[in-house]
Amino acid sequence: MKTYEKTGDVIAFLADFHRELRKRYEKLKKESDRERVHLLLEYLSRHERRWQEGLKRFSDMDSKKLQKTWLQYVPRDEKLNLRDFRLSKDMSVEQLVDMALACDDQLIAFYEKMSKSAGAPDAIKELFRLMIEKEKGEKAKLVETAERIKHL
Repeated sequence: MKTYEKTGDVIAFLADFHRELRKRYEKLKKESDRERVHLLLEYLSRHERRWQEGLKRFSDMDSKKLQKTWLQYVPRDEKLNLRDFRLSKDMSVEQLVDMALACDDQLIAFYEKMSKSAGAPDAIKELFRLMIEKEKGEKAKLVETAERIKHL
């Protein structure tokens, strides 16, 4: 990401990240013949779709002023990169959960940096704080869901 970006561009980047991750989960789901892995991938795909749709709703809202707000110091070192998350049809439920949790941790770290961004309006900081809480809640649901799937 660049040093300066509009909030709307950051949100669009995040929506693209979730869309691409969802596509990867769906592709792997088609390749996998393991029932538990298939169920977990379905769950992960829905999770990414919800994020993608939520971010799109933000973009469609009347918050054009927030979307056009310039942000300084968009973290370059916390860049989210799908190359860091390698999926394989041989992955176990545990490996998929570990990878998804690592992805969530990276997202939370990014959101935390954005929520503490100097010079960002309070509304933008609050938006990213809400995203942190949402992602933390989703992490807890993932662990619960994975435990249920493991015991099927």
